[in-house]
Amino acid sequence: MKRQMFGIVAGVSAFFMTSGLIAGEEPLVKWGADASVLQKQWGGKIKYEKLDNKLCGVVDNKSGIVSKKFIPVEAGKKYTLAGTFKSLGEAPSKIYYGFICYDKKKRQVAHYHSNVILGSATTLAQECKKGDKAIIIKANKKWKKNHAIAFNVKDDFSDLPNRDLIYKITKVTPKDGDMELQLSAPARKAYPAETKVRMHSPSYGTYIYTTLVGPKIPKTWKTFSKSATLAKPGQMGWKFLRPGTAFVKIVILPNYAKKKDEKIAFTDLSLKVSE
Repeated sequence: MKRQMFGIVAGVSAFFMTSGLIAGEEPLVKWGADASVLQKQWGGKIKYEKLDNKLCGVVDNKSGIVSKKFIPVEAGKKYTLAGTFKSLGEAPSKIYYGFICYDKKKRQVAHYHSNVILGSATTLAQECKKGDKAIIIKANKKWKKNHAIAFNVKDDFSDLPNRDLIYKITKVTPKDGDMELQLSAPARKAYPAETKVRMHSPSYGTYIYTTLVGPKIPKTWKTFSKSATLAKPGQMGWKFLRPGTAFVKIVILPNYAKKKDEKIAFTDLSLKVSE
């Protein structure tokens, strides 16, 4: 699912939790009982109030909310993102809840930077000049339209996240034993023949919605909890942080596609790490 960035407001440095530790897990972020602290950690149009004897965040807008601090992540560890939500309006709210991925330089890692299509590596059959909107590659049956072409790729995937790319391929045509790729945008620079290239997928959109992917939230409190790990090249999905991810922030898209009186409350949000 694709999701365009919109009105994201930098916010919380850390989420909080009320429960004790589960064996083998550490809280990276946890819920707290002090509204003034939460107000400093969160940005956006959030109200803090007591509901059912719990301190909750309440949102009646659809602007995205993002945690403020960069949270480091490592390969081989599991990151469990949880939260308790309740719809307050007559119309049930839809929520997206997950991660934004960043590389070591704290640059965002989008889908096409790291979503490798395994077995798609090949080379340019001809030189690509700056401004070209068609590129000739040595034939590889994996290639298809609506994907990205990444340049100067490495066999060991050490180029990930790869930002030397063009998105997207609009047409793939056999040509004299090779393949011609029509591009949606002209090449920003030149590449010599034999430059190694790879196809990347735009699947799963801009963010990784590990815990909630737009369900309708009930009018009674419901807890959601799911985990993600750092992906290996070729792995894609909501349970995978993209290859090359070194940090994450937590993102909530509340009241998605709000049309009526949607209003959401949340509490006990947490992020825990385990081996």
